[in-house]
Parts: sequence; structure tokens; C-alpha cells
Amino acid sequence: MPGKYRVVLCGTVIQVCLGGIYAWAVFVPSLRQAYGLTTAQTQAIFGTAVAAWTLAMIPAGLVLPRVGPRAVAALAGALFLGGSGLAALSGGNFWLLWLGVGGLIGSAIGCGYVCPLTLFAQWFPARPGLATGLAVGSFGGGAILEAALGELLLERGVGVLQSLGWIGVAYGLLIVAGALGLSSPPGPVSRSAVPALPLRQLVADRPFQLVVLGIFCGTFAGLLVIGNLKSIGLAGGLDPAVCTVGVSLFAVGSASGRIVWGWICDWAGSRTIPVSLSLLAGAVLLLYALSAAGALFVPACGLVGFGYGACFVLYAAYVARQYGAQRVSSIYPLVFLAFGLSGIVGPVVGGRLYDISGSYLTPVTIAAIVTLAGAAATWRMLAAQPAAPATQPAQSQNLERRPVVSGPTE
Repeated sequence: MPGKYRVVLCGTVIQVCLGGIYAWAVFVPSLRQAYGLTTAQTQAIFGTAVAAWTLAMIPAGLVLPRVGPRAVAALAGALFLGGSGLAALSGGNFWLLWLGVGGLIGSAIGCGYVCPLTLFAQWFPARPGLATGLAVGSFGGGAILEAALGELLLERGVGVLQSLGWIGVAYGLLIVAGALGLSSPPGPVSRSAVPALPLRQLVADRPFQLVVLGIFCGTFAGLLVIGNLKSIGLAGGLDPAVCTVGVSLFAVGSASGRIVWGWICDWAGSRTIPVSLSLLAGAVLLLYALSAAGALFVPACGLVGFGYGACFVLYAAYVARQYGAQRVSSIYPLVFLAFGLSGIVGPVVGGRLYDISGSYLTPVTIAAIVTLAGAAATWRMLAAQPAAPATQPAQSQNLERRPVVSGPTE
């Protein structure tokens, strides 16, 4: 099999396994019922996983050019196995679940996620939107598989902790196997050919500020809804089976949205960012409005997933276009810290407000307002700068291309 297609296949396997974290909502009701965890506690576990994911991406992105993608992805598999085992043996203890799922599995996601994202952009430099869409689309699709597996095990009487353990072991082994098929394109770029960007100038650069703001606002709303998706439907009086289908369709929308938005991005350019945020805000409000409307709740979940999926392709493609595909592994993890912040704030705020009010109206409304504010701000920032051609990488004019000793290079 040619190198780039082998990388795509193995990277897709890894992303599908890592993306199972988005099926967390399937296990939340069982954890609350069987072990007495509060809604806020279950969302704290999920939020910690997202935060660990984003933090782990920074060192993983730094060492990836030096040790290679196979070693970094294999480490992800080992961490995934360890976290799954700890969760299965936790006895429902919140802190052990928090460490296993939130800490170890979250770190595994960070180490594994950056590998296909970087490699796909390097193997397909002419189409950064489609390449990153393929990389993150399979991640979004991982929740479809884990939601189905989790629901099947729970329906057959397997305990929630045992279900997490069995799925985790299988996924961890698949991640290690997928790691063996990863490789960088031939003719690696030398350290002097791609100098690092000074952090102080990067943070002050308008394109960097734009992607940080946009990804925070979009993922704040998305993560608030994801962590409570099944519970929102149950609170509206829907059948649990309908809610589970909604979780799966959210994953379908997220996976397909990442690929579709990537294609749109290559065609329409960066103006796609505020459009995607506006669509997501409307979809979140529609989801709550249809939470008691029976089967209509399911396509609303898919629409939210479609809007949310844009957050994981548009900003990565924008980074590749502005700063070059070879810098994705060093710059995009810094952008992704905003996603980690939203992972801490969004799910916990949503769960806490529900515990206080007994309704999801307030957290959903806040999510929509934050996303609309992000759409307005990014639109204004884009209008204030010349638009780069949709299919041509461009170096931000505010940054000097000079090496620094402490920065990551590839």
C-alpha cells in the first residue's frame, strides 16, 4: 500500500478510537444511577479529559518531529489502556474515574490526535481543509461506534464500569496497532528550513487571535451540549432509545460536518468561520426547542453535530494556510488550548446550572449567546484584514520567519 494511503488508513483507525470520548453522554445516566455521581461530577470528568487532551497536545507536538509519529501514537495507546483499566477498577469512585478517564485517557487523546492531524496536512499540502477534515472527521465518527457498543453492553446487563473497561482495552490495542503504520512524508524538512515563530509575536498576531477566539466560542457551546445531550432529551420526556439515537446522529453530523466544512473552507476561504458559528448557535437553540418533540430531536442533534464539527477543521486549516503545514504540530496545539478551556468551563457550567435550576434552558441560552458573540467578533476581525486565497498557504504578514532556540521546529 502506498505510504500516504497507509497513513490515512492507520490514522483513521486511531482517530476513530480516540473519538469515542464524545460518546460519554451514553454512560452518564448509568454512572449517576449506579454510583450516585452528580451531573456536575460526570461533566467534570468529561471536561478534565478535554483539558488533558489539549495540554498533552503541546508536548506531543513538540516531540513529534524529533521522535516520529509512531512513538507518540504508541504512547497514546499505552495511556489509553492504563486509563481504561483504572476506570474499570475504580468501583465508581469519582476521583479514580476522574484520573482514569479525565487524566490518562484525556492525555492519550492529546498524544494521538496530533499525529494524524499533522501527517494528513503534510501528505496533502494542496488541500489543507480537506486533509484536516479527513483527519478530524474520523475522530468525530468514533462516537458513533462507541455509543452503539456502550448501549449494547448496557442493555445486555454489563455494568457501566465493565463496559468502559472492555471498550477501552480494545481501543487501546487498536491505537498501538495503528501507530505502527504512521510515517512522515519522504524528504523531511530540516530544522533550518522551517524556523520557529517567536511566541510573543505569535500571540500578538491577529490570525492567531482569531482562531483562538473562534474555537473557544464554538467548542464552549458544543461541549456544553455534548456532555448533557442524552440528559437534555430525557429531561424533555423522550424515550431513552430516542436519546441514544440522537447521540449517534450528533456523531454522524460531527463526522460528516468536518469533511464537508473542510471542502467548503478550501472553496470559500476563512469567511466560513463566522458562518459556521452562526449555524451552531441556531442549532443549539433548535435542539432545546425540540427536546420534547419526539423524533424531531434526533435530526436536531445531527445539526448541532454538523455545526460543531466545523470547529475541528476550519481552524486547523486556517493555521496550515497562514503558517504552513509544517508548523501545524507546533502552532495548532497552542490554539487548541482554547478548546481545553472551553472543555473545563462549558460542561461544568452546563451541569452546575442544571443542578441549580432543574432545567437546561439557561445553559443552552448561554451557549448560543457565546457562539453568536464569537461569530460577530470573528467576522469583524476577518473584515479588517485581507482574505488569503482559499487554496494557497500564506505566511502571516505580522510575523517574522526567524528561528528561536526554545521554539518547536520540524
